[in-house]
Amino acid sequence: NNKTSVITFTMPENAVTLTANFTVVVIVPDKDVPLDDTNNIVNDSNTDEKMEELEEILNDEEAKLPKDAVIETVNGEDTALIEFDLYNGSAAINRETMDKLANMSSDIGFRLNVDNGTAIIRFAGGFEPDSRKRALYYNFKSKDTADDHDEMTRKIKDDVLFDTVQVGGHTKMPVLMDIQVKTVFKKDMIVDVYRYNPETGKTEYIGEGVADKKGNVRFTTNLAGQYLLLEKK
Repeated sequence: NNKTSVITFTMPENAVTLTANFTVVVIVPDKDVPLDDTNNIVNDSNTDEKMEELEEILNDEEAKLPKDAVIETVNGEDTALIEFDLYNGSAAINRETMDKLANMSSDIGFRLNVDNGTAIIRFAGGFEPDSRKRALYYNFKSKDTADDHDEMTRKIKDDVLFDTVQVGGHTKMPVLMDIQVKTVFKKDMIVDVYRYNPETGKTEYIGEGVADKKGNVRFTTNLAGQYLLLEKK
């Protein structure tokens, strides 16, 4: 809203009193955007540069992959991924950025590194624009311990090793995510992964993963939110 205000500065008797008229521009944040996006990759100076580089590669069969591309096995296939870093203070990607990525060839995917080491999210097979009109951003804010950890774990038996993590908000994504999270599990331990619904208080089975030597567990889902990981018995 634009409002015209008058401010009067009262000065000492021997000074001149000034009256100034000016326009105040008030920016009211959208109530549906709870995350501060000042640190998301939309504002990363390298983002547009990386996208331009990607477009050149996709339009030139003889072009080489950019220096910062990595080759990883995602969903059983070797895939070239371009890395983007997310600051976990906001960890939200604007729709505009995601739509640009969605318009690129699926030959090259991308990987989001949440900077506190909690999560890595890989999109190997391209990304489709989200049809939800109110989806202004994608939330990838991650936590080592889920918000509803106590509620999620209160019925677990004492002899079962478990962990909870949180990746993004409670939402269904328009595409599959390959998620890697840091956990308490030891190398080669098989883990069942569940996603917790805070609205119903129930969990739903996502799949299973195997812990690597650093305790990382990877799983695939299109459901972001809070995850319960249980040692498979």
